[in-house]
Amino acid sequence: MSIFVDKNEEIKVKVEYIDENNKITIIDSENDGKVLSTNPPLSINLVFKRPDFALSQRIISASTVNEFGGSPTIDVLLLQTNMMYFLLKSWDVKDQDGKVIEASAEAVGLLRVEIARAILNKMIDAVGQIL
Repeated sequence: MSIFVDKNEEIKVKVEYIDENNKITIIDSENDGKVLSTNPPLSINLVFKRPDFALSQRIISASTVNEFGGSPTIDVLLLQTNMMYFLLKSWDVKDQDGKVIEASAEAVGLLRVEIARAILNKMIDAVGQIL
């Protein structure tokens, strides 16, 4: 095992959910992967890059705020969001015409909160913390 990050390494994450009457239910370990529904489960497959030290530092820097002239502080919510923005390489999210939507900060920002939170949780589990 190398001490250097392999730039080609991909971390794959899958988020499964049920969309029933416009209510999103995430399928995960909390419900043992079982959800009572007449609708079939849907999924989003995502690919993240493993952060090296330099990228981790950029993410932390972008997540540091200076509130009211005080000392610099890391905004944890901003850190998590920036991790997703900086590390997301691709996904299989499609528009209404069936075309894959580019994995971008703008597209991530438009996600339903339930889906975004599930992606964040799975990403942090797979990638790890960068602090």
